[in-house]
Amino acid sequence: MLTAVLILVSGGVLLFLSMIPPDSNNVVGVFLVLIGIMNVVFHRRFGGQSYMWSRSMPNFGFRFWEHIGPDGAESLYLGIGIILIVAGSVYLMLGIWM
Repeated sequence: MLTAVLILVSGGVLLFLSMIPPDSNNVVGVFLVLIGIMNVVFHRRFGGQSYMWSRSMPNFGFRFWEHIGPDGAESLYLGIGIILIVAGSVYLMLGIWM
């Protein structure tokens, strides 16, 4: 289930980046890289907070977080951070070369 969520996130990031021309500016790439680094550095804290906050969610939200558990929540934020770093770096490289 965690892999499927990460695939959906990467697809959403690719869709978002495909709508923005890479030669417009590098702010988007830098922003994605910085947000990705923040997610990688704080993945344990963000994952733990999300897991604890899920206690007050309706059934679907609670069941998702309960299914992946605290370690899965940390892995989710780590995966999202890596996806954002890679996507932002590729976007920056495309913007430099074009």
